[in-house]
Parts: sequence; structure tokens; C-alpha cells
Amino acid sequence: MAMPAPQYERQPTIYVTPEDHHTLSAMVGSGLNAPPGAALLGQELDRALVVDRHELPRSFARLGSKLTYRDLTTGRMRSVQLVLPEDADVDFGRISVLSPVGAALFGLTKGPAISLETEDGRILVLRIVELEASHDDE
Repeated sequence: MAMPAPQYERQPTIYVTPEDHHTLSAMVGSGLNAPPGAALLGQELDRALVVDRHELPRSFARLGSKLTYRDLTTGRMRSVQLVLPEDADVDFGRISVLSPVGAALFGLTKGPAISLETEDGRILVLRIVELEASHDDE
């Protein structure tokens, strides 16, 4: 008998740099033909703490971050890099921050879990287990 998926009432605190907040808010606000994760990313940006990347003692997932996450509902682990939609390439592990999983992982620190419902009604509970945040300015 399968165990029910763990439920998390409270979403974890997420963080965003002013630069990423500006870039992603503009993308989310464009509206037309929005990718499935755009609404979720918009909600996450609304509740995120905007911090200079040097103010937070721990790294958090942002654009360019390479990370490994575990889906706590299945136990599956996957290594990805969070990128803008035009740089996404699943074959190379680059997922868009406008995808549902990318939007959910964006802003998280290593450790806390976040839950989301997919378009087909499945509940995913994701936790970053390794994080190599890319904080280089372009």
C-alpha cells in the first residue's frame, strides 16, 4: 500500500536578489501565452524576501544555480540548473524558472521542502539537497 504524499501547510521562506526580482517580474507580468509555471513564479516572487545576495548567510537558488533536488513523494533525485526560458534544455539539465518545478525551486535554500500541484493534478514535494548557487554578475 502506497504512503500518502506528505503535506506541508506552510511554504518555506524564499529569497530573491533585486536583479532577479526585476528580470523575472517583467517576464511573469507579460501574460500572453504564459508558460505553466509563470503564475506560480509570480506568487513566489510576491512572497519572496528581496535581499542582496551577500546579506544572506546561506546560498539560495537563483538564476544560474546548479542544484540537486529530491521529490519526497517518489524519492527521485535530479540535478538541474535554473535558467531563463530561452536557455532551457532538458537534455542538458537546464530547466526554465517558468516551468512549474523551476518556479517552485527558485529562491529556496538547501533543506526546506516546498509542495506544488502539477497541471495533471499530481502533488510534488521538492527539497534541495545540494546547491551550488551561481552568484556571478554578468
